[in-house]
Amino acid sequence: MPLYPPSTPGTTDILQTASAVLATNATTTSQTYVDLLSITLTVSAASSLDVYASFCVDGSSSGDAVSMQLIIGTTVLAATSLSSFSRPEIGQLYKNTGTLSAASYTVKLQWKVAAYTASCTALSLTQPEHASLVVIELGR
Repeated sequence: MPLYPPSTPGTTDILQTASAVLATNATTTSQTYVDLLSITLTVSAASSLDVYASFCVDGSSSGDAVSMQLIIGTTVLAATSLSSFSRPEIGQLYKNTGTLSAASYTVKLQWKVAAYTASCTALSLTQPEHASLVVIELGR
C-alpha cells in the first residue's frame, strides 16, 4: 500500500521508505570496503529504489583519502573519494536502481581508507561528522 494516496495512472507512488543513521561513533583503518550503514527491505515486483546517503568523515592525516560507496547486494550503485583532511569532509551519493524483481535487498553505505584512520561520529551539536542512508521504494 502506498504511503500517499494513489497518484494518477502512469505516475510513480512511494511504496515504502527506510532509513538508518549512525548511532555510535565509528572508525576504520580498513583499506577494503567495510559496512558503515545497512538497510534490508523487501520490494514489490516492477518497483525501483531511490537510494540516498549523506556523510561527513574525518581522516587522521592530511592528504589521506576516504572512499565511500553505495551497494545493493554486491553491485556498486555509486562511489566517491574524499581527501585532503585539514577538516571534516562532507559528501553525498544518490542512485536509482532501475526496475527490480520482487525480492529482499540489502543496501549498504561502505567506506575505506587509503591509509591511516577515518572517523565518523554520531551527529551531535558539537561534531559535524555524521552518516545517514535513506531508501525509497517507487512503483506504480
